[in-house]
Amino acid sequence: MGRLPRWWAAALSVHRNLDRCLSPLAVWAVRRSRGGVARPWRVDVLVLTTTGRRSGRPRSVVLQFWPDGEAMVVVAANGGSATHPAWYFNVVAEPRAQVEVCGRQLAVRAEPVTGERAADLWRRVVDRAPGYAAYARATSRSIPVLRLTPENGAASAEHPSDLSVLAVSAPGAGTAGEPSARGRPATATAVILALAFVGVTAVGGGAEMLFNPRGNSYLKAQWLDHVPLVSDWRVPGLVLGLGIGAGSLLAAWGVRCRPRRPGATWLERATGRHWSWAATGLAGIALLGWIALEVALIPDRSVLEVLYAVLAAALILSCAHPSFRRYLAAAPPTPRP
Repeated sequence: MGRLPRWWAAALSVHRNLDRCLSPLAVWAVRRSRGGVARPWRVDVLVLTTTGRRSGRPRSVVLQFWPDGEAMVVVAANGGSATHPAWYFNVVAEPRAQVEVCGRQLAVRAEPVTGERAADLWRRVVDRAPGYAAYARATSRSIPVLRLTPENGAASAEHPSDLSVLAVSAPGAGTAGEPSARGRPATATAVILALAFVGVTAVGGGAEMLFNPRGNSYLKAQWLDHVPLVSDWRVPGLVLGLGIGAGSLLAAWGVRCRPRRPGATWLERATGRHWSWAATGLAGIALLGWIALEVALIPDRSVLEVLYAVLAAALILSCAHPSFRRYLAAAPPTPRP
């Protein structure tokens, strides 16, 4: 395997840690959107639920997959880590598993693929997702390729065996960025999830600052020496919790429900879109500004700064996405009781 540049290896390490931390959120998002949350990136994802080889408990993880007839091909890349992912060891110990794909559940059997067939499938994976080649270069292990095959005729006329048919016919499915059967494009669903995540974590962070104004093991007191105009964490806590946190939650509610607010009529006239469109962009700008100030003033660095900077940029860019703009261009008024 060729060696990767040091900065790229560090980026992969950050990616693996983020995957591990955000795995429960990813499972929830994919289940809630029936896979639609990944469609703006034109990838197919599933939720694989295995039996923990030690605990015996169900363990769920989101994986990218590639249709192969009635089966689904997955790879145990683990972000280029030196070890196989936990779900791989689980299916080796117990090949029977459950898959949720496009809102449907299938009982499957995991079958490791070897030899020339594995090499052929790996070439197909890398051809469609070139980033996996970097994972292979980052590790000395051989990355396993597996087929998840439906058991006992689980794929029937009601549940088609051809995964390409399944993806098209599933409720809520559609092309990337197009409205789902329920009228909300996948981009809007992704924005709602991102805003909700930012809002909940920002409210929590603001509360932490308010309840510990002089700092604790997480909020170091010496950091205050680098922040001008404040003597404790209460003012930053109010800005983070009420400004960014509550503002992001308000924007998420607005994008999801599209309610009419009389006080926002001027904003809708100015932008030609529902007020939540502007609120989404402002939430992204506010978050990006917070991260920029944090990087400029606080000497210590955190991997979370990268995560929130990416989320902020994604929220800002989403306002330019055609399907998101169309979705909020003519939002229907909230019916009166």
